[in-house]
Amino acid sequence: EKEKAIGDASRPGMSMFTKADNDELERVKNSVARIKADSDEQKKHTGIVLNRIKSYASKFFPKETVSLKSVQALLTRCIYPRCVMGPGDAMFCARFVRLLFDYEAPGFSIMHYLDELMNVVVGSMFSTTESEAASVGIMLLQSWNMISQWRYGKDVFEKTVRGKPGSKILEGDKEVEVSFGDFQQLYDKWHALIGTAALGALDSSEYMHMRASFLILTRIVRAYPTKPGMGAKIFKALEPLKDDSNPLPDIKAAAQAYHASLLKARADGVWKEEDEAVARAREAKEKAAVEERKRQTQERFAQMQRDSDKITEELRNQPGGDERDRGRRPPPPRDPGPPPPQSRSPLPFEPATRGQRNDQLRGGDGDRRGVDTARRGGPGGAGSLEGRWERGSPMKRARSPDRDGAPPSSKRSREDLTLPGDGPQFSSGRRGDSPPRGRSGPSRNDRGRDYRRGAARR
Repeated sequence: EKEKAIGDASRPGMSMFTKADNDELERVKNSVARIKADSDEQKKHTGIVLNRIKSYASKFFPKETVSLKSVQALLTRCIYPRCVMGPGDAMFCARFVRLLFDYEAPGFSIMHYLDELMNVVVGSMFSTTESEAASVGIMLLQSWNMISQWRYGKDVFEKTVRGKPGSKILEGDKEVEVSFGDFQQLYDKWHALIGTAALGALDSSEYMHMRASFLILTRIVRAYPTKPGMGAKIFKALEPLKDDSNPLPDIKAAAQAYHASLLKARADGVWKEEDEAVARAREAKEKAAVEERKRQTQERFAQMQRDSDKITEELRNQPGGDERDRGRRPPPPRDPGPPPPQSRSPLPFEPATRGQRNDQLRGGDGDRRGVDTARRGGPGGAGSLEGRWERGSPMKRARSPDRDGAPPSSKRSREDLTLPGDGPQFSSGRRGDSPPRGRSGPSRNDRGRDYRRGAARR
């Protein structure tokens, strides 16, 4: 096959068989071989276990005669404790009981076992947890499939059950073999027993009773019920539970799900005893109901369409609006809100020279410290500062010079103070008559203070 695939890939228009494809093919082949080897090993192991069970089947019960106590002990101590452990264990228990019947274990009556099993299932609806009820439902499903085949197949019953030790029951002290008619009566008894218990649990006020019954009924919905009378009773019991007025949402959901599954099972023929004429009449009635619902839905849709067209026409005939969108009202204008704040970029910093600082201080607005605003620009003002720094001129301090020959001790107002010009002389009342070394005019502290004030005003 590999050579053929590679040869086909060499033809025009065919995809190439790459190394990755070859690796994938080898992986699949290895997986198939591994699975086949594992299947052969499992079949071999299963054969060994079955042969061992068959060899021990004659030793499971103390005597060869049918014993009701032996069946009760088997179910109470072995089957039921193992069944409630999980779904796999429930399947194993049902399969193990079938093997005991098929291997004709002496002293084991499957009829007594099934009768006791139905009693156990009834008790499980009222005394188990959710997981245990689900496991019991799985075991009941396997057992009910078996007995349903026997009940509705006489040939199967005659071939599988008739003549075996497991088909005998005790009537007093005598062993009696169950005929097909007797088994039909037993089946009807078990069917009614399970249905009655389920109806009682669904009608119970206890939450766990309803929950456990739903779990068991949901597991066996593909096999039970087979009688239309019991099915109708279950449908009637589900009506209040699946209604919206049910205060328990999980119970309501479970009832709705089981109702849908039961409808599908009935349509698939699980209700084996339903009369054909009744089934045809029911199907015709359901079909007519579906058609009626479809017609009502179409009428409601048409009425909604007419109402919509009427409203659209009324809106279109209203005055105002665009001709194209007369049927639609314009949306209200949106409030733009306050404008976003505009960010102010900071002014670039440029250090000023001494001459620029003097010019700014002379020409600035408002009354600044040390500037005579009343005499600015006039004679004797900031433009004529001759003799301001002449020797012997009285001054209070170097940073606040006096003016007009006022005594040093007199206080001067801000208007009487002017900034010095570029005079060649400097005098101070406290520090002597000689100017500071290396400079003339205001001190460094005065210039720094004036610069900071000017910058703050700017």
